[in-house]
Amino acid sequence: MKPLIRQLNLDAGTQAGLFDTFLPHFIQSLRERLYAKETISQYVSTAKAFGKWLQSEHLTVADADEQTVARYRATLPRRSTVTNQRGRLPRAGIGLSHLLCDLRQQGVLMPVQIPTTTVDLHLAQYQQYLANVLGLTVSTQHQYLSLIRSFLSPIIQEPLLDWAWMNTTKITDFICHHAQTHHGKGRQAAAVAIRSWLRSWSGRECYVLVWNSAFHESQPDDMPLCRQP
Repeated sequence: MKPLIRQLNLDAGTQAGLFDTFLPHFIQSLRERLYAKETISQYVSTAKAFGKWLQSEHLTVADADEQTVARYRATLPRRSTVTNQRGRLPRAGIGLSHLLCDLRQQGVLMPVQIPTTTVDLHLAQYQQYLANVLGLTVSTQHQYLSLIRSFLSPIIQEPLLDWAWMNTTKITDFICHHAQTHHGKGRQAAAVAIRSWLRSWSGRECYVLVWNSAFHESQPDDMPLCRQP
């Protein structure tokens, strides 16, 4: 076990990486599942490359999840083929799903949370919007999700999300309360989060219900928001 780890670390470079502390367990897990040495070596190299990318994005191990992996893989060059116009995933992006699974087994990452309420489902879809449409960092995604969950807390256990519950008073009160209890750029966060959340549902029936209830004939940019930093 130890000779293999030393050899893999030597092959992948001697510079300390973000995941180096967790690699011995990862390697042992792959060995127990009878992965070939060459495959394990590739997965370790991929983990190190992913770790360097996280550091370049000012992210930590705790930010590693499926959305972050998708962002990382999107930065990798692909070569399209006749049968695959999108291009095959390069070797540098292969094996990260195994890494995330092992990090969760080690207790380093939180287990994947399955939505249990309608609000949870909407928040999961909103996170996809933040990650894939707006391209926000994981820490900003968590901040916005926390704010929207706080805003929806009075109805969070309801079996169905009551879109008509949201009106001008509730939205304005939430934004103003947040601004009054925070300082600097943090005062703007609730306003920006609410606007992005509403826009994530633009064109859907629920968005129309909220907009008619909360803003009547107002336009999206008429909301009392601060400019996003």
